[in-house]
Amino acid sequence: MEKVEKIWAELSAQPQKVDLATMQDLDRVTEALSIARTRLNQELQDLASMMGKLEVRADEADKFSLKTDKMIISAEGTMRELINQAKELGINPNELKEVKEFMSQRDMVNDLINDLRDLITKAI
Repeated sequence: MEKVEKIWAELSAQPQKVDLATMQDLDRVTEALSIARTRLNQELQDLASMMGKLEVRADEADKFSLKTDKMIISAEGTMRELINQAKELGINPNELKEVKEFMSQRDMVNDLINDLRDLITKAI
């Protein structure tokens, strides 16, 4: 044990050498990390800004889709009246141009509203 302590004491007394190439490599990596940190910080700030804008747009789109839902519900009442009147007159309401166009537009708008809500859910 004394021999180990003696060797350890001798090694400890010698000046420690650090490989200059290793230090330069570490300096290069440190500089690269500093650059990466700056870019990552900017990316984070940009994304946070975009998320804020996205939340505002999503809220606006959702409000508009709710107004559109109410408009459809109201128009469906009008359409039911038209269908009842057509039936009383012996007319097939499904053959009326206005009924066909309304149903087509309603279906397309409902599809868009569903797509919009799905996108908002995924994005936020």
